[in-house]
Amino acid sequence: MSYLNAAILLLFVGCNKPDPADEPPVVEQQVKPKLENPAQLVASMTKYYVGVLSKGPKFSEEKIAERIEATSGNWKKAVAEGKLVGAVRVAEPVDLWGLLFFKTESMDEMKAIADNSVLVKEGLLNGEVIKVWGTRGLGAELAATLKDDPDAKMKQETYYMAIYRKGENWSEKSDDPATREATAEGMQYLFDTYNSGALRFYAAVEDMNRPARGMAILSSSSLEEAKVLAEKGPMVVKKWLTVEVTPVEIIGGVLP
Repeated sequence: MSYLNAAILLLFVGCNKPDPADEPPVVEQQVKPKLENPAQLVASMTKYYVGVLSKGPKFSEEKIAERIEATSGNWKKAVAEGKLVGAVRVAEPVDLWGLLFFKTESMDEMKAIADNSVLVKEGLLNGEVIKVWGTRGLGAELAATLKDDPDAKMKQETYYMAIYRKGENWSEKSDDPATREATAEGMQYLFDTYNSGALRFYAAVEDMNRPARGMAILSSSSLEEAKVLAEKGPMVVKKWLTVEVTPVEIIGGVLP
C-alpha cells in the first residue's frame, strides 16, 4: 500500500499514524503548514489528547461558569505554555458539553489532568480522554496573545462542529479497492474544504473500536449551510459515515 493510501486510511479506518518519526516540540507543532495536496495534509497531522466532557450528575451551567471564572488564571497559564490548545463548548448541550484539546506528553498525564478537574470532581461534568490526530495550528494565536497580555479579554466566536460516525457501509478492509476509492475521495474533499477556509480544524479518532471516527470545526454563516457542507462529503454521501452538526462556541485565537 502506498504512503498516501496508508495515511488516508488513518482518517477514516482508524489505523495508527503511519509516520513513526519523533515530533518537534509542542510550540513548533502548532504552526499551521502550507499544504499543496491531500497527502501533505495527512502527513502534517499531529497528536492531541482530548478531554470529552458530558453532563454530570450535578450539572449546572451557572456553577460551571463560576468554577471556570475562579480558575481562569490556571487555564490561561496552560494556554500560554502550549498545553491547553483548544476548548470547544456546545452551544445547546444535550449530553455532550464540550471538548478540551491538550498537547501533553502522555495519556497518563492527560488522565491526571482530567481526574484533577474541579468540574469533574464536583460532578458537574463527566470526562473521558481520547487520542486523536488533527490538523496543526490549534491554539497558536491565543497562546501568543496570553503570553503578551495574561489579562487579555477573551472573545467567544460561533462555529459548527461536525461529528462523524461509522455508517451502514462502513468497512475496515483497507486493501479493498472500494475502501481506497472512498477514502481517497473523502480526503480530497477534506483537503479542498480545508484550503478554502471552510474547514478550520479536523481530527481523526485513533481508536478504531469507537463509533466516532472524526470531528470537524466548520466556519459557516448558518447551521443549515454547515450541514450542507458536512453532508456533501463523499464518505457521508456513500454512507460510509454519518454526520451530526451542532453550533459551538470557541474562544477567538484557538482556530488557525
